[in-house]
Amino acid sequence: MTPQTIDLRSSPAILQSLAAFRRDLPEMLDEHFGEWVAYHLDQRVGFSTSKTRLYQECLSRGTPRGEFIVRRVVPDVPRIMDERPV
Repeated sequence: MTPQTIDLRSSPAILQSLAAFRRDLPEMLDEHFGEWVAYHLDQRVGFSTSKTRLYQECLSRGTPRGEFIVRRVVPDVPRIMDERPV
């Protein structure tokens, strides 16, 4: 099976999810530093110490790959990182 590459620049769902993550990041840094968080569009799906658990949660809700993000709650990285394949 070939890994799926998602062009983050052309995915409105990913861009909206990233915007929500950045909007909420300052607040999350206080209480959830170092944890993983998932977003689907403007909705925060949840926090976990496991990145895999959040991927499974999003997929179990029926959210298609390429329509959600899972990011670590750490100070923001340059936006160029958002253009890397997943």
